[in-house]
Amino acid sequence: LGFGAQKLYGDRSVETPRFGFGGDGSLTYRLSNGVGVTITAGYNQIPYYFNRGVAGYTLLTNKLFYGDFKLDLELLPGGFRPYVTVGVGAFNYGVGGAGAQAGRSTSTAFVGGGGLRFGISQRLLVDFGTHYKFTTDDDLDNGIRGGMSDGFLTMRAGMTFLFGNPFSKAPVEAEPSPVAEVEGTDTTGTPTTMVDSSGRTAEVEKDANGSHETVFPGAAQAYPALRQKLLSEGEINDVVKRPLTLDDCIRIALSKNIPLQLAKGELAKAEATYTGSSGKFYPVFTFDSTIENTLEKRPSDLSDPTAPVNNKFDNQSFVGGIQQYLPTGATLQITSDLRRDVNSPDIFGARPDRTKNQVYSFSITQPLLRDGWPLIARSSINRAGYDWQIQEKNIFNAKLETIFAVKSAFYNTLLERELIEVHWAAIQRDSTLVKAAESRVQAKLATRLDILSAEIRLAQDRAALIKSQTDSQIALDLLKEVMGLPLQTPIELQETKLSFSPLYLDEAVLIRSALETNPLIQGQHIAIPRSQLDLNVAKNALLPRLDLIAEYTGRYDQNTDQGKNLSQNGWLARILLSYPFLNREASANVQNARITLSQEQDRLVNLQRQIELGILEIVRTVYSSAEEINALKRSVEVAEEKISVAMAMYNLGRASNLDITDAQEASLEAKDRYLRKLVEYHTQLALLESLTGLPVQ
Repeated sequence: LGFGAQKLYGDRSVETPRFGFGGDGSLTYRLSNGVGVTITAGYNQIPYYFNRGVAGYTLLTNKLFYGDFKLDLELLPGGFRPYVTVGVGAFNYGVGGAGAQAGRSTSTAFVGGGGLRFGISQRLLVDFGTHYKFTTDDDLDNGIRGGMSDGFLTMRAGMTFLFGNPFSKAPVEAEPSPVAEVEGTDTTGTPTTMVDSSGRTAEVEKDANGSHETVFPGAAQAYPALRQKLLSEGEINDVVKRPLTLDDCIRIALSKNIPLQLAKGELAKAEATYTGSSGKFYPVFTFDSTIENTLEKRPSDLSDPTAPVNNKFDNQSFVGGIQQYLPTGATLQITSDLRRDVNSPDIFGARPDRTKNQVYSFSITQPLLRDGWPLIARSSINRAGYDWQIQEKNIFNAKLETIFAVKSAFYNTLLERELIEVHWAAIQRDSTLVKAAESRVQAKLATRLDILSAEIRLAQDRAALIKSQTDSQIALDLLKEVMGLPLQTPIELQETKLSFSPLYLDEAVLIRSALETNPLIQGQHIAIPRSQLDLNVAKNALLPRLDLIAEYTGRYDQNTDQGKNLSQNGWLARILLSYPFLNREASANVQNARITLSQEQDRLVNLQRQIELGILEIVRTVYSSAEEINALKRSVEVAEEKISVAMAMYNLGRASNLDITDAQEASLEAKDRYLRKLVEYHTQLALLESLTGLPVQ
């Protein structure tokens, strides 16, 4: 709602135009954060003094009822929003006052201007603006016609009330978006809090490419790295200079993992597609200007063709138009044709005629069945919105998979490092056994065979050590690959030991959490309404085309040499009906869309079953691994005790070195199985976290 003042700009007979007052009401539909279309209706009074010659000046007042269709573009987001606006409109006016023309007239106008909006609350904006209306009428100044059409300037102030939800990528037909309300923004890349429809908090971060990513609640708790901003190249170079913790590896991977970067690229593409999809609602301007100069030589007297006369003809034309696609599926088209000609004379020897022609038209085509109404008009935007949301889920899933891959590679690296320590300890024992065997041989208490047996055991353990060292380097390379670091980068892990603590896992809670928060399931929930939208669009293509068309046309012709003026205008309304008989292609598209929708629903059920089955399998594997770990731990303790007893008996001469090597082999096997089972245990827990999005504590 607004009010303002207007001032007329007419021809010379208008003296000292004054400001008049009026009011208007507008309804705006936001196509995006910065672009909107507005329909305005209002009433204005425009006073001015009219020169009546010897009778002096008379105060006249134009009383206008008008309607405008405008497109506005906000130049800056935030609290203060400067904007520019362009559009078209129609108005009906009458002139009041002594000596005024009788009756009322209808004409059209082109609108251009700008202004500033600023918010005083979440739902209320104050608007100050100004615009100029270039009319196609030259009678606003009581019928005085000059070289240009009349126009008027408007300065206004008003209040804008906001309704509905803030602009977001969530399609109108979609289920409630997982993230519905923004609580804060941070341009540094630090996450800001958001609230979903169920009241749970989520995190939003903005990466270096400007793409917004959503981090959902469970994973933010399970992985603190998801709550921290990504590392820069310089920060990564500083981090890798010190021994890396598991959190360091995860943060580096979230910043540099190549498959994750590819997923972010897909998200950026989906975001760009969605942003560009609203372009169908932007106006299309067309301009065509022509200047033609002709020189004609012909005799002024037919009896003397050798005495030519040069006649110059100057023809100028300008055609402009605006085409606007509306959210209802209607197409609004406005054209204006201005032409000035110097034509050949009809009578030989006469002066050329100078004419000016102006034609304008205003038409709107509204489909009533096929291609009509917002569901179809916004279908490409809504589908792009669905695709964007699905890509957000995909990148969230890619992050969880990256974290799982880092944990798995990290645990395997720790395994190989601890196996190296195990083999070093075995080699030291083997060396001690070789020396003991040599001493016993010198004392005539053993044979050469004892020395050979001990040396064989030593050689085997040295070979196992070399293999463990090689496997350790391979494990480090695989960890660097997952982290996205160059393979030549030297890294070292912090001194950390694999440990074990038993956990209680509630299958029902884990399954319920996974079905609610797993990004793959969330993405599949979005794919279903997307397929439903495709089915609705395909069904619409089966309908007959029934279009309602309304057109208003005006024409003004002026011959300045002969003093002839002609103006005319009129309305045209028509209905267009067409029906493609036996449209088999459209029928096939409907059938395929219906099958696709059924497949998406089946994929959701199958995905839920697979995740539920996976959680059950993980829980059982974790419990089984926990029992095996306890048994293997006891096996390691018994094997170590057996080695001690065998060494003592060997020194007393009551056991051979074969007893010692057997005990050492049993100890190595028990430690190897124990460490590998620990890695399996922790890896399964990491996989469980990636499926449920919940921390395992």
